[in-house]
Amino acid sequence: MKSEVYKLNNIIKKNGFIYQQIRRSAKAAIYKQVDPKTEDVIAFEVFKISIQRSRTFEGRFFPKKEKFPSNEDFGKIAWSVKSLARALLIFNKLNQ
Repeated sequence: MKSEVYKLNNIIKKNGFIYQQIRRSAKAAIYKQVDPKTEDVIAFEVFKISIQRSRTFEGRFFPKKEKFPSNEDFGKIAWSVKSLARALLIFNKLNQ
């Protein structure tokens, strides 16, 4: 039996920013990075969707889930770009 994988949320709050999903496929996603104070779009984050396996930590169980990229993922499976057009080019490459 295949276990369920929890999908990334459409809106994620991280590092003082709001990330709003604007495109996704089974392999990749694009989120726009927004400054919550000014509502300005800072960048577009495009990345290969990776799965974090289920685990138990300090007695708590965490199910298998899609993972938003960590800072260390950038340049490897995630990129931060200034234009949506550039993000779409990377997204399309990741989906080939």
